[in-house]
Amino acid sequence: MVKKPTLILLPGSLCDATMWRAQVDALEDICVPLVVDLGGFDTIAAMADHVLEYAPDHSFALAGFSLGGFAALEVVRRAPDRVARLTLLGTSARPDKPENAPRRLANIAAFEEDADPPLRAFADLTRGSTTPEGVSAAVIASMRHHGPASYGPHQRAMMTRPDARPHLSDIACPTLVLCGGEDRATPPEGNREIAETIPGATYVELAEVGHMVTLEAPDAVSAAMRNWLLFPEASTIHGGPGSHE
Repeated sequence: MVKKPTLILLPGSLCDATMWRAQVDALEDICVPLVVDLGGFDTIAAMADHVLEYAPDHSFALAGFSLGGFAALEVVRRAPDRVARLTLLGTSARPDKPENAPRRLANIAAFEEDADPPLRAFADLTRGSTTPEGVSAAVIASMRHHGPASYGPHQRAMMTRPDARPHLSDIACPTLVLCGGEDRATPPEGNREIAETIPGATYVELAEVGHMVTLEAPDAVSAAMRNWLLFPEASTIHGGPGSHE
């Protein structure tokens, strides 16, 4: 019997395994899904260290959403021989804008006084025009639960994240880049930039979907990830421009 590959799933900021539940249920027949908690880490480097310590020594598939995507890019940079497949969802390869630093630091200070305003502002950024209220409620609940331990560290990690663009062209595994067409947190143009730079990457943009793609469009995300997991590993898939769906 062929052994199923391990799929490491990295959540976004203030998120946990709940955001991956639909994909775990949909894909566990073809892989062994494992969600790695990124809570409490205040640098992308520390997150990557944690993932590589947690992941199997043999090769594995890796999927990262938003903040988890920042960490996934650092993981594949450090250990390209261990990452057999890569999915990046609603993320960016660019460093944070310098002008964002004062706002992030102010939000960290404000969070310590009253967590609700910065959390609601953060949650609002994840909404698209048709985001269901149930998704927004779930996002706010997750942020309130994880905020006390992780809001400050995650803001600092985002503020100091490295520029991953110089390393994108070195990625040589089957790669899927997926985002919502109405993503305001990590807009489509940044995701397209990643797909256009990674050799042979597949780009999927989901119309009328905001930032929280795994919750807003679980079936579409799961279908795209299934195709990615089943895609041949042959080196011949690389070398052309990123494909677009």
